[in-house]
Amino acid sequence: MPIGEAHKTGNSFTGIFEYILAQGNYKNENITKKPEIVLQNFSLENDYKSLGKEFRFQANENKKVTKPVMHLTLNFSKKDNIKTHVQLNFLKQLLKEMGVDKQNYQYLVVRHNDKHPHYHIIVNRVGLDGITLSDKNSKLRIGTAVDKIEKELGLDNYLEKTRKFVHDPTNEKGYKKNDKYISNEKLVKTNRDKQVGIKEKKDFIQLKVLDILNNHKIDSLESLRNELEHHKIEFKYNVDSRNQVAVSFKYNKLSVKGSQIKLKGNLIKSKLEANKNYYLKRSDRDNRAELLKDFSKNFKESIDSIITQYNRNKIPDFIKTFEYNGIIYDGKKRFEFKNRVIKVENVEKFKNSCNKQFNEAHDNYKIAQKKYKEINNAEYKNPILGVLLPTQKKFNEELRNLKFHNERPELNINIKTNSFENPVINFLNEESKKIRNEELNRDSVFSIDESVVKKMIDDRYIDKISSNSKDVMESIMRSNSINDDYDEYKRKRKNTRKR
Repeated sequence: MPIGEAHKTGNSFTGIFEYILAQGNYKNENITKKPEIVLQNFSLENDYKSLGKEFRFQANENKKVTKPVMHLTLNFSKKDNIKTHVQLNFLKQLLKEMGVDKQNYQYLVVRHNDKHPHYHIIVNRVGLDGITLSDKNSKLRIGTAVDKIEKELGLDNYLEKTRKFVHDPTNEKGYKKNDKYISNEKLVKTNRDKQVGIKEKKDFIQLKVLDILNNHKIDSLESLRNELEHHKIEFKYNVDSRNQVAVSFKYNKLSVKGSQIKLKGNLIKSKLEANKNYYLKRSDRDNRAELLKDFSKNFKESIDSIITQYNRNKIPDFIKTFEYNGIIYDGKKRFEFKNRVIKVENVEKFKNSCNKQFNEAHDNYKIAQKKYKEINNAEYKNPILGVLLPTQKKFNEELRNLKFHNERPELNINIKTNSFENPVINFLNEESKKIRNEELNRDSVFSIDESVVKKMIDDRYIDKISSNSKDVMESIMRSNSINDDYDEYKRKRKNTRKR
């Protein structure tokens, strides 16, 4: 029965269409392997560049969606003999279960015919109404959706035990946890005597090693050995004078060389080195993000201090103020913080604006002081022959009122930072977040025994660990067909560049 998989959302329609439609040059003898478009909605094109533009045009209706590409795959087994019209019906129902409304969303479904028949489903998450199609819990949803459709169509449901969650119409959520699910640890048991054969033991070792190597923190032979010990797998290694690595494993009384299970020492070594490089890249990324965050904080404290000095009637020394907060400032726009150079625009403009406000406040203060003294020093009109004229009375009353309300002026500078500081701080914080969210590539692809899961090219490790049945093992290999044609696609792209 089919296996459904949801991949990470992406941002390049052209790239994904080039992959699923252009699997190299097909000669006459290979014409049957050529990809074919089987379903198409709100789309008229058939070449990857035009399709990319067509889907991108719609995605631009909601530019807040940075990853509008939804990529799903559905894999069928040849031995199940599922007729084509049933497969297409399955695909349509799967789209519906995943929330893809035919009246609102663009999508393209392409069939790949090599090894195992499987379908790539590309959906534009930006609908015609501008509403975004949710990709939340898509890995969980597609598994339960496939389970539901299998049961509704009356298809064999023998892969049910490989799914952590299954469809349950009686449950409020529509699904439930699968009590029959067989996990990695249970792979090494049989119902008969809780002992496994050599094949299953080898599979368990392979899967566990791959699972551990997928953790970037495992970056040395010793750390791998320590981690395998927790799973009762004994790991031995030897490094010769040429730095070549030989490895062996022992589990449940079975000893095997790495070469016997397609996990040669140098292959493991290359993965450990890739992990180490990934860890260094990740550390550098996190350090850069943290540095910007710290710089943002210290920069804000410096600006706040500068404003405080201005408002306390003191022209600040910008260079010394920044230096007090651990920042070296060149007086223009170049800042050095923890040995990293950061440029901030409009600092001089901000400084000139502050100086202008500072001088204007002083000018206004001088004018107010002069007026204050003039009123205070003004004299009342004296009576002539003991009698005040009406005009004198009026003048004296007005002067008396002015003197009564005459308050000593205060120097009020009141410079604020919002117009300069807030955009800068917001920009620095956003840059810090962008850096922290940068995706890092993790190299190294494993080629392992056909009965276990192959490591995905984008480093997503398929966790569909199966039971002992051949059906389930075969189903796992079906999911590898995605990588097989992608490997071929990459190879031909490389050869094209050379020519």
